[in-house]
Amino acid sequence: KKAAYELHKTIGNIMNKVQKTMNQRVKYMSKQYDKKATFESLFETGQYCYVKINVPKSKFSARWTGPWKIVKKVNEHLYIVLVNDKETVINISKMKPYSHSKYFPENRDRS
Repeated sequence: KKAAYELHKTIGNIMNKVQKTMNQRVKYMSKQYDKKATFESLFETGQYCYVKINVPKSKFSARWTGPWKIVKKVNEHLYIVLVNDKETVINISKMKPYSHSKYFPENRDRS
């Protein structure tokens, strides 16, 4: 009986340690996620963005195309973007904000 009680007590201690460690990990992961998560909209109508290419032609080809003009916001996750003079509905996960650089001048209007 004593061995069974000791085993039960040991298993209980292990379960408490596992639960404590898991709670610590959940708090840590939540903190890490919140560092990079943005809860406001990154895009606005009239702004320019890059659009991700789903299947690149080769492993050396560009992964993003653009900049393209955002025409309309459908909801929090969908935008209508003017790509090659066609209005295309694009998910926010396939979009990246456009920032001005010397390689892509501001006056390059692709709208």
